[in-house]
Amino acid sequence: MDAGQSGGSVPCARQVVAGSRRRARWRRGRSTRGAVATLPLLAALVLGLADGAHAGPPFFAGVVLEDPRGKEWALDELGGHATLLVIADRAAADDAFAWGKGAGEARIAGVAHWAEPGKLAVVSVLDLRGVPAFARGTARWLILQMLDEKKPGGPPRLLDWEGVVATPAGAEEGIATVRLYAADGALVHADGGTPTPEKLARLLTAIDGVLAGLATPQATPIASATPVAPETPVAPETPGADPAPGLE
Repeated sequence: MDAGQSGGSVPCARQVVAGSRRRARWRRGRSTRGAVATLPLLAALVLGLADGAHAGPPFFAGVVLEDPRGKEWALDELGGHATLLVIADRAAADDAFAWGKGAGEARIAGVAHWAEPGKLAVVSVLDLRGVPAFARGTARWLILQMLDEKKPGGPPRLLDWEGVVATPAGAEEGIATVRLYAADGALVHADGGTPTPEKLARLLTAIDGVLAGLATPQATPIASATPVAPETPVAPETPGADPAPGLE
């Protein structure tokens, strides 16, 4: 029995071609709908980047670092806050401590140990790019011992094993690195090495400029256009007089 006598159980070539065309149109329509649905997401992403969704140093975005005790700190939280970044490896640790101490004590009212509205966030990053993976546990323990010998408190010391902050900030081996960023992420001041009085003075001048930009102007009192009548003096109460109604 040929195909034409099979009662339509075997599709002819024309039916096969038509079915293939319908499936192709369906796949194209599905792909087009998926692309159209993705457009708003892409537009939102582009607009967010253009508007500065992460207003801070670009290399802070998405970075999470631990302190020596294992607590995680998300650098995204510093977006929109002026930031003083101090980076150092072990050889430059004393210089880094002197930079932070000098700036913090000189402008104690204007700095914070992390993100705080209207203040400069001080961030201390330990450059540990030179520490091999097998020695990280020992290095963490040594850092804790070193910090216990320093003055307690202060900003968190963040461990940068892979150089996610140290590398883009331009940190160098054996040299303390100092970077001051405005609230919009712009680099305002860059220095490093040993903090001489001249270097500290330049940094403090830059910090003052940043803090001035963070200050909220105080509202100026406006004189009332309508004069206020003076209060009428109240006559003293006469002994023996009836009390006022409602005060019996």
